[in-house]
Amino acid sequence: MDIGPFGFNNIPSRIDARLCAHWCVCLGVNIRVIDPFTIKPLDAATIVSSARATGGRIITVEDHYREGGLGEAVLSAVGEEPGVVVTRLAVNRIPRSGKPQELLDLYGISAKHIADTVRQTFAN
Repeated sequence: MDIGPFGFNNIPSRIDARLCAHWCVCLGVNIRVIDPFTIKPLDAATIVSSARATGGRIITVEDHYREGGLGEAVLSAVGEEPGVVVTRLAVNRIPRSGKPQELLDLYGISAKHIADTVRQTFAN
């Protein structure tokens, strides 16, 4: 597992990404976890080099709407790279109140959902 050049804060979705990465390593799937910290400016060089190193497969996870977020910034960064496929996990319905883990599960961005997406993405 390669941890990206940026540090993690104590935010649930980032914790779930690290937990998922640990599970994947235990299953023999080596992945990279990159926390870009900001989307403006986005470290496009790191994103593109990681895409090349992972066979062109990228999964973005964000704990808000898809529009205007990390997934769109990553798509823009790799848009002209041949063979790169971006799968985006994000909130896809009207948000509501709840416990953090319940909400991560509800919106499909928990460690379990991330791990399932990794399995599906790297199975192809």
